[in-house]
Amino acid sequence: LRIHLPVTLARRLVATESRVFVTLGYHAPVSVIDASTGTVLRTCARSTGTQEILFAGGRLLLVARTSDRQDLLCSDPDSGEVLWERRATGAYADSTLAASGGSVFVCDGDEVVCLGLKDGTEAWRAPLAARLRSKHWLYPDISLVANDGVLLVLQQKTLEARAAETGDLLWSAPGGDGYGFRLPPEAYVIDGSVFYFHRPKPKMEPWPNRDALDLRTGKPTRQVTVPANLIEPMGHTRCYHSRATERYLLLGSRAVEFLDLKGDNHMRGIWLRPACR
Repeated sequence: LRIHLPVTLARRLVATESRVFVTLGYHAPVSVIDASTGTVLRTCARSTGTQEILFAGGRLLLVARTSDRQDLLCSDPDSGEVLWERRATGAYADSTLAASGGSVFVCDGDEVVCLGLKDGTEAWRAPLAARLRSKHWLYPDISLVANDGVLLVLQQKTLEARAAETGDLLWSAPGGDGYGFRLPPEAYVIDGSVFYFHRPKPKMEPWPNRDALDLRTGKPTRQVTVPANLIEPMGHTRCYHSRATERYLLLGSRAVEFLDLKGDNHMRGIWLRPACR
């Protein structure tokens, strides 16, 4: 059971102030739940096999997979009805659904596709810098992060920043890794700077990139220093994603390490640990 959980399980739970959207089983449809009472209000149409859930612009975005097809669905959270759909031309890569500023982004085969949130119309598509390959336990080596008019396309060899509206390449930099064990690359945008991880040598634990990069130009904005006593050696890093706030990167080495980006209030929570994947 430990190594047979769906790789997208962490992307199947979304909460707003009044509602929770979740699959109540590995292969269950998306349920809309009242956040204050736990009452199931409705299930979303055609959402069986949903792998990812995203709430953007008052709409639900779902990547649903069946035995013979993959669909990107845009649903009305109030009625559960499908507003528009888009079938994959190749295959939607796991954990690549992103949205910002009225646009939806997803990796379809070896291309990044931008769709309009309103009606699903394709705005642009661009080839990836390198062909996708799955890491051990089926994670693809790519992540998409959309923020403030910029789409970051992070692979192990290359980080590309594209204009969200047109897809034009703004800048590129060396690629990155996931911090946790066998995870896809991870990047976070904090105060207009891009923070991501790289692995200095094979088989070493990844570290935050020493230079945070400006979101719009790719130029270094600051250096990141990891205190030597923050990270304790383990057999391998944890197999869940890191997280970030405006002040901290929450790493998953032994359990959860809080790397303070604005001071020296670094902390370790060695007993705080999500379930293994």
